[in-house]
Amino acid sequence: MSKAGLWFKMLASVDEKQRYNPELQKRSLENREQKQQDFENFVNKLKEYSKSDKPIWAAAAEDEARIKVNNAEEQRRIAAEIQKRRDEIKRHSISPE
Repeated sequence: MSKAGLWFKMLASVDEKQRYNPELQKRSLENREQKQQDFENFVNKLKEYSKSDKPIWAAAAEDEARIKVNNAEEQRRIAAEIQKRRDEIKRHSISPE
């Protein structure tokens, strides 16, 4: 490559760096810690799955199913608590004082 071509390539890359949108850069920096944490969680899950005798995808599927069941149970518990509070409010608002 000629010297002129190298100069052109260098100036083009410098120009690209200068035009990086400051808002995108700010957002990227704000989300950096969360992305790093998500990646660490992902790697830790893979390490956990690899300790099993089962294939990683089978262990992951079992873990996802377990999480789904736990979430469903938690949702039912929350719904029951909300209904209990509604009934209590209704009972207090209907009864004369």
